[in-house]
Amino acid sequence: MTQAAKAGLGFTALDNGFAAVDDVDRLQAICDSLGPVHIDALLRKWLRILPNPFTDDDQAAGTRIPGLRFGDIRVHALLQALLIHRLLPNGFTNRDLRSLIAPLLGTTIEDITAGKMTYDLRRLRMHGLIARIPHTRRY
Repeated sequence: MTQAAKAGLGFTALDNGFAAVDDVDRLQAICDSLGPVHIDALLRKWLRILPNPFTDDDQAAGTRIPGLRFGDIRVHALLQALLIHRLLPNGFTNRDLRSLIAPLLGTTIEDITAGKMTYDLRRLRMHGLIARIPHTRRY
């Protein structure tokens, strides 16, 4: 956004992007001019801002958690299903989530095993996107 402001480009800013821009082609040219150094600096800025989901014990133990690849259709389905469940006062179960994710992936609930869902729930939990309700099997 700094480059767009310096270029005198009119825009409406978001925290990490643009809600609107006066000249899309000029903005694209600015973005195309950004190299690895610029992109690395932006990444490091956001890594400083975003909360770290690992405890000190996790970091000391070298705990590794599989990433959530946001370009992956399965991750998109998980995040869409979480948006549906976010307003449920009693949370949701493994099976509840499977029943929502299956149609989003164009498959049946039987094709998504409880083990696959447990793996996804662990990734979501370890990345701080969900929390287990104590003494239950609900999130």
